[in-house]
Amino acid sequence: MTLENIVFILVLATAATLFARSALRLISYLRVARPDDRFGNVGARLVQTLRVGFGQSKILRDRVAGPIHASIFWGFLILLASAAEMILEGLHGWSLNFLGPLYGLLTFLTDFFCVAVMLGCVFALWRRYVSRVPRLKVPGESAEAGMILLTILLIVTALFLQNATRVYATGVDFSHALRPLSGPFGRAVFAAAVPGVVHSVFKAAWWTHAVLILAFLNYLPYSKHLHVLTSILNVYFSPVGPVQLAESTLKPS
Repeated sequence: MTLENIVFILVLATAATLFARSALRLISYLRVARPDDRFGNVGARLVQTLRVGFGQSKILRDRVAGPIHASIFWGFLILLASAAEMILEGLHGWSLNFLGPLYGLLTFLTDFFCVAVMLGCVFALWRRYVSRVPRLKVPGESAEAGMILLTILLIVTALFLQNATRVYATGVDFSHALRPLSGPFGRAVFAAAVPGVVHSVFKAAWWTHAVLILAFLNYLPYSKHLHVLTSILNVYFSPVGPVQLAESTLKPS
């Protein structure tokens, strides 16, 4: 175990402790609510989750904002594997390469979704700050929304650079990795570069990716963007079928 591994373990342990405290705080709020059984009708709930949660059917009704939001969301799901691998690599240099051909598929999709999320973030920033779409002009939210989008953009850009420079910085890449976009980019930009410079770029990208993910995770419980973590569960446990109004709302005023 190297000094770098030890530093990462300390950073990871701190981030995990802080996130656990935030999660317990949120759970304590939920316990105040009135109990309601949302565990029945499993089949309908799964269908609803696949259609609305993973399929993004509601958000895709907006033909402009929908694809932007969906590309970022689907990219987030695919890039969860990269986040898991980042933790394994930080702990002791492990990876998900043991998954064999499945790892090849994951790295293949990671390349494309890195680019898709980068483009989605750039378009979202353009709509908010250049085109100034009226419905996005919510008082008090502009700065936070911009910070979230820039953070996501930096996370995926760092991951893309990490994958592009890995073979030139370390001399090897994971045996089953398939990198159709970051690979050619790395050959074009870093193949002839000074090895020490490439190694510095790789390390900077790796640590940027790792630290921003852990910081972002701990910021979300205090942000309106908490739905990044809770949206799938919210969709699963949301009402299925016709919504029944509370009795108090049915009485004439």
